[in-house]
Amino acid sequence: MPSISFSMFKEKLLDGTKTQAIKRHGKKPRKVGDTLYIFWKQREKVGTGKVTDLFDIKISEEGIIMNDQFYDKDSKELNDLANREGFGSGIELLNWFDSMYELSSNQNFQVIRWEWLGCDFCENRITDKNYHILEEKDGVILRILCSNCK
Repeated sequence: MPSISFSMFKEKLLDGTKTQAIKRHGKKPRKVGDTLYIFWKQREKVGTGKVTDLFDIKISEEGIIMNDQFYDKDSKELNDLANREGFGSGIELLNWFDSMYELSSNQNFQVIRWEWLGCDFCENRITDKNYHILEEKDGVILRILCSNCK
């Protein structure tokens, strides 16, 4: 099952407001419906989600290409994408990605969006390692209980 790790925006992960990641394509293709294990700095599990949307983008110093459309640094679409990612603006997102990936030419990324999984009994968000899977099919969690309700 896919997992992703973060080293920024921990508060947004912990309070559940971060529901998007822009990542390089993984070794195994992700797909909508996948259970997603979400970690802080590859060691601390902060939650479990279900992938709700996936799409490819290209990022350059000048902006992004999304759905075959170019959006520059000041566009509403880039700012919306950046805000969902946790950045204050599209320019801030582009500067960070340029410092990490050197964006002199278009670089390919995948936008991953998810919804946090919650306990099927009390609806609390699953954030710890101690949960009980009630039903699973083909690696996808269908029903889950938190450790308090187990």
